[in-house]
Amino acid sequence: MSLKSLFNKNREVAMYLIMGVLCTLVNFIVTHICMLFFDSNNAGGMFAIVFISWIASVAFAFVTNRKFVFQSKSKNVGKEAFSFFLARLGTLGMDYGIRFLLVTLAHWNHTLVWVIVQIVVVICNYVFSKKFVFKKTKDNIDDINKKY
Repeated sequence: MSLKSLFNKNREVAMYLIMGVLCTLVNFIVTHICMLFFDSNNAGGMFAIVFISWIASVAFAFVTNRKFVFQSKSKNVGKEAFSFFLARLGTLGMDYGIRFLLVTLAHWNHTLVWVIVQIVVVICNYVFSKKFVFKKTKDNIDDINKKY
């Protein structure tokens, strides 16, 4: 099996991982810039860091997931955006809760906790996006199959 056929067979997961790495890079950069301005050792500072980095990475993720990963052809972009942001609010709560417990209360290293949180959040975001946001309809599947 060639690399190209392997990629095509697993295109959605491969593209999700590629876009996820880019999204994670956006989150990492914004998080560490925010850490220059906010104290991660108190709840307010931690909230500001997580929320600002979340806004930047979710906006990036919506565009890239819609276009490159799930190849949505839905005309109802507003509904997809609302569902996407709602699902990401759920993982934002997980992100904040884990960081608050491990960094603010347990005093673990912020970067180590960030890595742990990103793994958990990436998995949850994929499941939510695939099952609830960019659900495949027969028309979407037919359009995608024409490309391959």
